[in-house]
Amino acid sequence: MTYISFIEVCKEYAREHNKFLHPNNTKAQKPLYKMFKEYCNAKGLSEDEEESIFEWLDSEVNNPDVMIDKLDTTSNERIVIFGTLKDKICLQTEIKRGNEKQIVSEVKLQITQILNYAPFYHEGGNHIIFKDTKTGEIFYCIEWHYAKEPKENLIKKTCKELGLTYRELGERIGYSEAGIKTAVSTNKISEPMQKSLEMLVKINLLEKEIQNQKEFKEAFKGFLKEQQQNILF
Repeated sequence: MTYISFIEVCKEYAREHNKFLHPNNTKAQKPLYKMFKEYCNAKGLSEDEEESIFEWLDSEVNNPDVMIDKLDTTSNERIVIFGTLKDKICLQTEIKRGNEKQIVSEVKLQITQILNYAPFYHEGGNHIIFKDTKTGEIFYCIEWHYAKEPKENLIKKTCKELGLTYRELGERIGYSEAGIKTAVSTNKISEPMQKSLEMLVKINLLEKEIQNQKEFKEAFKGFLKEQQQNILF
């Protein structure tokens, strides 16, 4: 079995088990295949059998980061979780955009209880990672990946539809420009703000309908007037 056909079997496993193969592993195929062969040698398995790959994936021993396919309920991004302590961390906080601070606090506490020391962590634009800076060991990592059809931010969508700046939008719905920008950057829109945005869009549609009706009436009046003049002459 070539490493190319091997990665295809890994993808098949992910599809059948409703899981997601981390994109890094589809790029670094040879090192991944090497880990699989080492597992087969240790277990006395044939590396040419698909069943061996499935057994390796099920065992979670040096296998690729095949995680349950989750979607962020706020941003509709795909969530990938991996790390040596991934199965020992039990989060009460929902993993989604806007909950980063609570997630960091909860994970840090649990890792500290397991290791007896506080881990290094870093919060980036699309990930939160806890690791050992000396060895490079990743204890726990959450990554957000865009799904094929990411949900467009409601504020950005509304501004685009109505041709408004953040400041102008804030004035329309009773929020400061800073408050609008914060909601965009964190992708966390409160229920009152969401309702205000939806109402603003509805009002805009009604105004367009009223304007269209006025234009139709004016055009119809002009048409009737023209017809009357034609009759007179």
